[in-house]
Amino acid sequence: MDANQRHQTLQTFTIQFCRENQVDFEKGWNCLDTYGIQPLKNILQSILRNEFPDECSHSSNSSHSLLYSISFYLCNNGSVDYSEKIYEKIKENCELFSTELGECSTLEQFSQQWKIYNMFVHWMYKTFTFVDKGFVHTKQKETITSVSLKYFVENIFEINKLSLTNQMLENIQLERIHQLSDSTILRQCITIYKLLGIVQTKKNILSVKTITCVPNELSIYENELETHFLKSSFDYFTSLSEEFKTKYDVKTYLQKVNECMENEFNLIRKLLHETTKSKMQKIMSECFVVNQREYLIESIIEIFNEFYFGDREIISDEKHEILSSMFNVFKYTFDSNPNDENFNLMKHMAYSFQLYVEKNGTEIVNSSFESQNEQGEESK
Repeated sequence: MDANQRHQTLQTFTIQFCRENQVDFEKGWNCLDTYGIQPLKNILQSILRNEFPDECSHSSNSSHSLLYSISFYLCNNGSVDYSEKIYEKIKENCELFSTELGECSTLEQFSQQWKIYNMFVHWMYKTFTFVDKGFVHTKQKETITSVSLKYFVENIFEINKLSLTNQMLENIQLERIHQLSDSTILRQCITIYKLLGIVQTKKNILSVKTITCVPNELSIYENELETHFLKSSFDYFTSLSEEFKTKYDVKTYLQKVNECMENEFNLIRKLLHETTKSKMQKIMSECFVVNQREYLIESIIEIFNEFYFGDREIISDEKHEILSSMFNVFKYTFDSNPNDENFNLMKHMAYSFQLYVEKNGTEIVNSSFESQNEQGEESK
């Protein structure tokens, strides 16, 4: 039966069904399943296999209007309201479809299954929207979208989350060292983690298109990704700090750390949630500064003495770059823990500069005045 024949058959059935005085639920639902749900599943499964489905024309507006008419009549026929039965059937079909999507062992499969499953849920919402507006609202049930998306969490995410998270961490590390050729799939998967927290906790999501409008609920993102990301980052930066300390002098060390911090914050802006930045600041400060504070504190006075002792030119370009690096590195430390003396090397930097000014400031100022006076006398 081709698409036109299926549409004609569905049209004939709809006209007859909506004229019946005794509404047969099974008869109506079987039609919805045969001409709506099963062809939709075939289409979506074919898309997952990168095939072009024969049934694609089933979703035309005219055919969908007929399916909507049948479902509407099952709930608004003047005799029996089958809304609750429809609601349970929707749940059954969404749960079943979530188990039929197949293997989800890669990030690409995870991202694609999320898109496919969202299409299925959106079709259910559009076809049975009056169930949401009537039965769900009156009985204070979870919306069709909310209850349906939870099956994705239960039957796809929970089963595969360990493997998916590990793959994401590996890709984030590759992106960190500029070896990931394309971060598109990674960004998509991280976004899904952010949205799944909303799916898991909210009961009133209207449609899949409005999830991003719901206030952030980052429980899954934080527990299943961010926690592991921060732990692996701590290990990585601890090792990197020792490498920097071994290879470079303190001035180059500070410049390298400053560059590393800037790159990491750019990575977070590109891939992760903004709330991760403050947590990463604390970790990087601990790895690069706090755990190396004895080495750094001893070097601060030496740096200032080297820069300023007997030098009339207080800030050259080279000195400015090094001091900027020092300030930025210590600034993040101060921002992360403003009341913790162990973290607060900004005070050491400020105190060192104060000692320099107290010791050499008057001499430099007087010398500057003398130089200006001499130049004035010569000009006369």
